[in-house]
Amino acid sequence: AERPVLLAVDDVQWLDAASAAILAFVLRRLGPERVAVLASRRLSESARLDVMALARPDACTRVQLRPLSLAALQRALREHLGVVFPRSTLVRVHATSNGNPLFALEIGRLLAERGTTAPGAPLPVPHDVQELVRERVAAQPAATRDLLLAAALLAHPALETLERAFHAPLESDLEPASRAAIAAREGDVIAFAHPLHAAAVVAVATAAERRQMHRRLAAVVHASEERARHLALAADVPDEATARLIEEGAVSARARGGLHAAAELLESARTVTPAREADRARARGIRAAELHIHGGDRARA
Repeated sequence: AERPVLLAVDDVQWLDAASAAILAFVLRRLGPERVAVLASRRLSESARLDVMALARPDACTRVQLRPLSLAALQRALREHLGVVFPRSTLVRVHATSNGNPLFALEIGRLLAERGTTAPGAPLPVPHDVQELVRERVAAQPAATRDLLLAAALLAHPALETLERAFHAPLESDLEPASRAAIAAREGDVIAFAHPLHAAAVVAVATAAERRQMHRRLAAVVHASEERARHLALAADVPDEATARLIEEGAVSARARGGLHAAAELLESARTVTPAREADRARARGIRAAELHIHGGDRARA
């Protein structure tokens, strides 16, 4: 009412289902209001929110970002890493990264650590950004990897929560990750340099390590919904007590309007319900289906 509003959403492809549904509800109904939307999306990944489809075609402007130029890439490497590569190396980094700044910085960091390659030799990098970050994560000390895994699995990786989980101050364990530019302390939370870094941390861990960490985090988080999520991901055998706790988390999620989250938790509760409790399992499945319907996901229902 007082001034124009800009809604900016970076990396639309990473929106959760509930947020995407709310934004789609709002965008469909925008009329003469002074509201503009700026959204960025990685075209190689699917997205739950299609901004272009929700607005009038004449009201949309689409800009496809081009790769960084060779000069811009050289400046980025110099400013972020403090290195200046020979032109021949720079050209190869540019070609391998296709001008993608994140990929180029990761390649540049490896080259700075290992030394430039001989002319004609392949660059010492995997073909995929996640594989590249995964390699750096795997090189971290075990205690640092545990801390990073816990931070990556938390919805809000607050230092207070992590210290309760590990029963100790974490500065020394975080330091190697900070030096490697994977994650660092920002205020009272651990922040990853990029969402891909968090994904790589989870990918490096084994299924058993992830379950164990979810179990540890379930014991220290306060919110019933988040505790339920960790319990669901930690469960490896049917257990009715665990199923009831997960169901309580679903009730909490439903109370705040999180239909998709509540439905997914009820599905998890159904999965860990023992076979002898078939009626409860069916009831949880039916309630999950009803919530999916209310959330607009009839196929899942």
